Amino acid sequence: MATRLDLAPLAADSARSYAAPAIRSQSARLFSRMRDILAANLSEMLDHSPEPEQMIRMIICEMEETLVHARASLVRSLPAQAGTVQTGQGSGDRK
Repeated sequence: MATRLDLAPLAADSARSYAAPAIRSQSARLFSRMRDILAANLSEMLDHSPEPEQMIRMIICEMEETLVHARASLVRSLPAQAGTVQTGQGSGDRK
């Protein structure tokens, strides 16, 4: 027959198995924290919105616009970076 003392280690082990895994790297912790803050802010906005479906549609549209701008910026910056890399490699080959 198991006593309360016998079950204590089992309860501690089962609690650890359900806990979130430890995040070790600094960047992983940063992204995890950013995700949590974003989720909390989004939930708060939707809770206070009279029409949550319309709010979600607006948020998605803004995210899509931001993605378009980010991609355009990336396309503009890639040739400049490629030129820098080619210039750097070419000067090392000449003697």
